[in-house]
Amino acid sequence: MVSPFVTNGFVQALIDDGVNSHLVSRADTLNSLDQCTLESLATSEMERFWQLVDHEADAASPLSGLHAKLFLADDGWNAHLWTGSANATDAAFGRNIEFLVQLKGQKSRHGIACLMAPGSPKQRGGFRDLLSSYVPDPENPTVVDEDLQTKQRQLDYMTKDLAGGQHISASVATPTDGQYQLTVRIALVGIVAVKGQRPDIRVRPISLPEAFSQRGTQLQDGSMEVLFAGLLLNQLTEFIVIDAELPGTDLKSSAVTRVSIQGMPERKVREDSALLSQLRSSDDLVRYLALLLADDSASLAYAIREQRRRSRKTKHQVSASPVAIFETLLRGLVGNPQMLDELEGLFDQQNAVEGAADFLKSDAFLQIWKPFCQARKQLQTL
Repeated sequence: MVSPFVTNGFVQALIDDGVNSHLVSRADTLNSLDQCTLESLATSEMERFWQLVDHEADAASPLSGLHAKLFLADDGWNAHLWTGSANATDAAFGRNIEFLVQLKGQKSRHGIACLMAPGSPKQRGGFRDLLSSYVPDPENPTVVDEDLQTKQRQLDYMTKDLAGGQHISASVATPTDGQYQLTVRIALVGIVAVKGQRPDIRVRPISLPEAFSQRGTQLQDGSMEVLFAGLLLNQLTEFIVIDAELPGTDLKSSAVTRVSIQGMPERKVREDSALLSQLRSSDDLVRYLALLLADDSASLAYAIREQRRRSRKTKHQVSASPVAIFETLLRGLVGNPQMLDELEGLFDQQNAVEGAADFLKSDAFLQIWKPFCQARKQLQTL
């Protein structure tokens, strides 16, 4: 197991199941665990507990801290590996929504013995070489603040409760000059305080950076209202980030929830807006068309390689040439004419999109694009 956070309950569950394990974590996490529980987990004299070698003291090293989560198990001739968001904690496997990917391979090549095999003096750089054996310091045991841990759990529960959906509502105001106003309201009635303290709550659409997270205005009914003005169409989203922090502590908790928003423009309109905002140059357009024309994984890989080759060859060129646009559209007309119908509908939306590329409206592009539209319509009449 590789996990930056581990709980005694998770380790005890492994003991109850008779699992003999290697555990890789942070030194402060291992120090906070019950040492008797750790001793019960390791039933042999082998080194079983590891910590990441301290690279922070080495200014030349890019490594800093353990963030990976990995679970590896031997099973007969095979090995199974799970990696994703879950820590080795009770919350991760009992309450939280986590995502793990399972991989399977031969134990002789991907098993625990291979992962934990030390490197040789001539060949280092394996996972084992990043680790050092963990030895507890009985003279300086880590003092665990149980009260602080309880507050963190309560803060996590509160944030999860807020993200449940019944406490949050939102609406979008009619746009002015292509800009929208998003109003998010949080009903705090029924939300339990953390040890008598009211957490500081901020929210933001997930399309905005964390710096745009805002506190709300307290209303007479006890709810909180937050306004986000000047949003572009491609910044409107149903996903809202909730950040909670307990004043006077370093305790924080975050969650993401999906909210049904009144007055939200249709999804297709928002998708077209997001796409148009990414087509900033003729080079972007040629790349997008090449991806549309890739009808299988092999042709997609070829399109990506060709685009990379062209980018390296013309790295000082600001945009794709008219010939490249013409050739790509011609491939579409011959091989996938429906693509031109989709593009025509997309380009019809550009006047309503703030930040749409000017080249889509330029005479140089329209002189290429309009003949293809006419050719497509003539083909439809045949």
